[in-house]
Amino acid sequence: LQDFRVWDPRLLDLGANRVATAVAVGDHHVCVILNVVEQGATVQRGAIKCWGEGWQPASPDLDADRIAGSRPIRLGVATTIAAAGGETCAVFQDDGMKCFAARSGIVSVVGRKKFFEPSGAPQDDGAASSAEIPVVQVALAREHGCALLGDGSVSCWGSNASGALGTDGALTEHVDLEHAVQVVPPGRAVSVSVGAKNSCFVEISGNVFCWGENDHGTLGIGAPGPLRTTASEPVRFTVQ
Repeated sequence: LQDFRVWDPRLLDLGANRVATAVAVGDHHVCVILNVVEQGATVQRGAIKCWGEGWQPASPDLDADRIAGSRPIRLGVATTIAAAGGETCAVFQDDGMKCFAARSGIVSVVGRKKFFEPSGAPQDDGAASSAEIPVVQVALAREHGCALLGDGSVSCWGSNASGALGTDGALTEHVDLEHAVQVVPPGRAVSVSVGAKNSCFVEISGNVFCWGENDHGTLGIGAPGPLRTTASEPVRFTVQ
C-alpha cells in the first residue's frame, strides 16, 4: 500500500494573495478562514476553504495545485470555525452560526442559528432585540457541540448520552441545534471546548468548569470512575 502520511510539515498554497486566519480539522477534512491581502491591505475577509473527504479537491497526497485552485465557499464573513467528524460550524459576522458539510463537492448547510434567547428558543426572524444573544465561539465533537454566547453563557446540542450537554439524567435523547440547551455558568464564560463525552469552559476568573462522564478521569477529580456530572453542578478545576 502506498504510504500517504506526511512526516515533514508542508506549506499549502491557499491561492493568490490568500492568508489563513483560523484552521479547523475534522476526521477527514480541513477548513480554513481566509482573508485576501493585496499590497499589504486586507481587501476581503472571512471566506472559507475546505479540502479532504467530501470536498473538492479530495486528494490523499495533498495536491497543492488543486487546493490552491479550489474555490472558497462564501456563507458570510466567518470569524471563528470548528470541525469534527464530517461537519464544520463557523460563526459569521452579523449572521450567527452556520453548520455545513460536503459530499462529492456539494456543500449543504445542515444547521444555522442567528441568535439565542435566554429561554433557549430560536429567534432568526429579523434584527436582534435586547433579549437576543449573539454567538461568539463554537466548539464541536463528533456527537455534540457547544456555543459560547455574548452574555457569557453556553448553549449545547447533540447527544446527551454521556451528559455532555450539561442537563440532568432525564434528558438522554438527541437535541437539535434549534432547541439547544442553555447552560448558565457559575461565572461568565470566556472560552468553551468539547470532547467525546465532556464539555468544559474557562470562566472569566481563569477557573475551568467541566461536566459529563469521568470514565477516564476527564473531569480532573482524581481516579477515573462512573461519576457523571451536570452543568448545574460542574466540576471546578482551579489553575494553580
